[in-house]
Amino acid sequence: GDGWRFPPQNSVDARDVPQPVKTALQPVTVKNPAAAALPHTFIGCTGSLEEFGPLLIPVQQAGERAKADPGWRYRELQSGHQPWLTIPGQLANLLMELA
Repeated sequence: GDGWRFPPQNSVDARDVPQPVKTALQPVTVKNPAAAALPHTFIGCTGSLEEFGPLLIPVQQAGERAKADPGWRYRELQSGHQPWLTIPGQLANLLMELA
């Protein structure tokens, strides 16, 4: 990926484009107090390591921090990195539960 992007993983979908690596490396910062007060959930897709291997180590580490932080909810899906393609019903059910 030229050192700055993840190449597309789903070559049959024209909407699947390279993703910048920094989306997995930069921490999320919420400066709006009202937004910071909303519940937040980390959804770990357990099949992702098979797809991306060591590229997802920072994401795994973020998941481990979320599991240990009482301010976060943590859920897992038995899916790869694109659950909207592989298990859309389960993802929709989880999102509805969280809403």
